Amino acid sequence: MEMGKGAKPMYHQQVLTDEEKLEQANWMVQQISGNHVLDIGCGNGLKSIYLGREGKFVLGIDADTDQIKAANQHLKSEEKEIQQFVTFEQANFFLKEFNSTYDTVMLQHVLEHVADIDTFFTKAASLVSETGKIVIAIPFGKTAAKRTFFLQELLDLQTDEVAMSQLEFFHGWIGVIYERGLDQRMEWSADLQQKLELAFMDKEARYAQVNKDLLHRLEIQQEITAQLEQKLIANNSMQSANDHVKQDYLREKKEKVLLQKELYDTYSEHEATIKKYRALHREYEGLLTRYHNLKNSKLGKLTTKYWQLRRRKRGNK
Repeated sequence: MEMGKGAKPMYHQQVLTDEEKLEQANWMVQQISGNHVLDIGCGNGLKSIYLGREGKFVLGIDADTDQIKAANQHLKSEEKEIQQFVTFEQANFFLKEFNSTYDTVMLQHVLEHVADIDTFFTKAASLVSETGKIVIAIPFGKTAAKRTFFLQELLDLQTDEVAMSQLEFFHGWIGVIYERGLDQRMEWSADLQQKLELAFMDKEARYAQVNKDLLHRLEIQQEITAQLEQKLIANNSMQSANDHVKQDYLREKKEKVLLQKELYDTYSEHEATIKKYRALHREYEGLLTRYHNLKNSKLGKLTTKYWQLRRRKRGNK
């Protein structure tokens, strides 16, 4: 599920630090429930093997042949007792036929690389057992992948089979859990709005730091370029030295242009994120108004009483 060999990331691609990658892997394995796990887009298989060490039966699939080879190599280094719990298979998830369901389906940085999200997610939901869940980790904000996700799109992924039960914003990524057997789908709420605002504030702070670093680098580059311009003038009478200085000057000039482009791309990305957030906020306000109007209507009051009665009955079981 990763970018193909030789593919170059966009200049402003968001990259997780080692600490953030560890945070993400730890969060995902902590959400696992049940003994049968499907790891879609398993990559090098380390996460699946970790679960195998805890006695989980894991099927890891990935469309990338090299990744599956790497996963099987890692598995061979494990004890025979652990190897029996983990299986890796090179497969296209859209085309593969499954003969069983799973207690947990994992999707770590997979959905952002999929074009037909609805078909993909519906199939993943159909593979979840009656009390199972889907655990997802996706980037938050602009990336070099095919798409990026925001809150409303994650809410829209809910189906008649699975509903969102947990949503967490981290540094540069979002953790989402969808479960079977929930009474109702998660909708916009004050809690979700607060989470989105905090995530947005965190992203703004990270943008600010990136901009600060870029501006500092640009200032240094401008000083170097100015010094080279002075050398170019001073050495104008010495052809050999002049050629050497010219090469340095052109190289530093090119670096300066690249830095300016990176700064511009960062500002553009920040502006797009702000527009997206404002649109989501307006939509949230509209949904909240419609929710209060419906809740206060005769039908809304009857529906509320119905769900309260159902929860009380379930609590007495």
